[in-house]
Amino acid sequence: MKELINKLFIKKLIMITVLLFSSIILSNTKSFEFSLSEIKKINIESNISNINIYYSEKNSLICFYENELNIFPDILFKKDFDLINLTETLNKNNPFFLLKKFVFNSNQNNNSLKSGTFTVMTNKKDDAIFVSYKGNIKLKKIFTNYRLIAKNTIGNIFPFSISSKNIYLENVNGKILSNNFISNGELEIKNDRGDIDLKNFSNTVFSKIINKEGNIKLTASVNKMYIKNVFGNISLYLKKFNKCEINQSFGTTLIVLNKNQKYDYEIQAPNIIFFNKNYTKKLNIKNGNNKLKIFSKNTVIIQDISNLD
Repeated sequence: MKELINKLFIKKLIMITVLLFSSIILSNTKSFEFSLSEIKKINIESNISNINIYYSEKNSLICFYENELNIFPDILFKKDFDLINLTETLNKNNPFFLLKKFVFNSNQNNNSLKSGTFTVMTNKKDDAIFVSYKGNIKLKKIFTNYRLIAKNTIGNIFPFSISSKNIYLENVNGKILSNNFISNGELEIKNDRGDIDLKNFSNTVFSKIINKEGNIKLTASVNKMYIKNVFGNISLYLKKFNKCEINQSFGTTLIVLNKNQKYDYEIQAPNIIFFNKNYTKKLNIKNGNNKLKIFSKNTVIIQDISNLD
């Protein structure tokens, strides 16, 4: 009889363990819904999971938490007056953490667990901040009245159809790729390793783009712009500008613009190809108020936009 009771107890214990463990495995989606009527700020930080946020038809913002690694961290959701603060952290004190890590990620270290993707669609905000450690930050239809910040450590940043007074993008290892990108104030982009490609980019005040290793490609209409690149090529298709300064160390610089416009050119480079004419070391031409200043240790090419295929 005692053995039978023990067997039944063990079976129950196994069933409870299986059910509990299954619930942990299968419950990989959580959702939050809250009103947007008074919200002016958004702050999102992710270490591990995919977080998808979009503006629904109910005048509310819905957040879906999706984890593909079967590691389930705690999500701290807090709404204080006009602020959304959504922070995801890995709770190592959770009694199931070591078990989950052992079963699903026994060959991975803690850093490899930190991955995630943002896909964000919102309406107008005063301030929006997106931070990720490892993964991609995808921003779509973001319109902020004051400031938009996106920071990533390992992964890409994709801002599409973005409009904000001030924009700050920072990436350590990854690409920054954009289309329909508008800034009515100050824009600053910093990237340590990876390409920067901005299409249909417009800025009315000042733009600063710094890249240490990778190519920079812009199709832009700007007021004042400063670009610095250490390793990589620079390709600028300038529809309109008042002042543009470029500092290039290792790589070719290609500037495509309208030859019929009047510009002041100040170029220092070992090899200069200026509208199909070759120059060496220096080229100074004063024609108008708009100024293009380039310092490069390699080849600089100035080309007329009409020569493009």
